Amino acid sequence: MAFFNKLKILFLSIIVLLGAVTGLLSMRPKENKSTAPEILYSGNTSLDKSPHPYGEKLFKENCKVCHRINTEAIGPALRGVTQRRSQVWIYEFIKDSQGMIKKGDRTAVELYMKYHRTEMPAFQTMSTANIDSILVYIELSDL
Repeated sequence: MAFFNKLKILFLSIIVLLGAVTGLLSMRPKENKSTAPEILYSGNTSLDKSPHPYGEKLFKENCKVCHRINTEAIGPALRGVTQRRSQVWIYEFIKDSQGMIKKGDRTAVELYMKYHRTEMPAFQTMSTANIDSILVYIELSDL
């Protein structure tokens, strides 16, 4: 079991690293108006037992109203989202899901229809580092 937790941490570390590289290569927003610190996943193995605390805070403040980790609510369960969707897709969807729907992104439209045309708020000012913190929390949480 510990082996799989370490493997999961390694996988998530690689995803976060790829996200950081992708972020450096793409155009970044002019300014992040968030006052929250940008914390990237550190690769610390103590996260086996203690999910990223800042990711938990962000999840509770921004996501928990509509999402649960292991069960569907107003929106889909989020456990495993990093295996189901690409990192670029996740960032774009969190920042502007309605824009993706309007552009005809098939997966975005399917989710929109499945969850009764419920509009997810756009988190356009949320940094990729903060999104990464939430994703690490989701994937490592025991909830």
